[in-house]
Amino acid sequence: MYKDLLWPFTHLPKNYIAIDTETTGLFKGAEAPDMISLGMCVVKDSKVNSKLEFRFRPYKAYTDDSQNVHGIEWAEAQSYPNLSNNWDNISKLLSNKLVVAHNAAFDWRVLTHAAKKSNLTMPKVQGVFCSQRSAQPWALSNSIQCSERGPSLQTMIEELGIKIERSTAKRPHLAKQDAYILTQLIERLRNYK
Repeated sequence: MYKDLLWPFTHLPKNYIAIDTETTGLFKGAEAPDMISLGMCVVKDSKVNSKLEFRFRPYKAYTDDSQNVHGIEWAEAQSYPNLSNNWDNISKLLSNKLVVAHNAAFDWRVLTHAAKKSNLTMPKVQGVFCSQRSAQPWALSNSIQCSERGPSLQTMIEELGIKIERSTAKRPHLAKQDAYILTQLIERLRNYK
């Protein structure tokens, strides 16, 4: 119903990079949380070509809520490399691509803050697409639960019947897995009937 409200999805290019981040918490004003992991799915011709996850050592303490979301123990995270160790690979993957994030206002901001904090140059991208905001008019028109930002990724996959099991109870949200789930949501909305 209200398929015309899915115009942003039906007109997306078939080649893009889906991203998701896991962090030490939320933004406090302009102060960004530390990024712990970055999940990326490279999509070519609407098919996932590769799934990647990069992990990074955080310096800020976790909030209890963030620990419950990603399940990564502090001691384990301290063994992860710095962002700069993987930046060349990340930058090449993002360069001149359309970046898709469900909550782009959060994930893209986290990534750009992390790069700036590490004195790294962000690559030029074609643009950043926020699936959460783009799905909001359609979701509201169909009485799907939304926050002020739009429907959550979990709400959308449940509503559309996308069957994807999360990892384990210990690690319910992995950035690579959520980036993959996002690709499934994008392609379902692109072809929604």
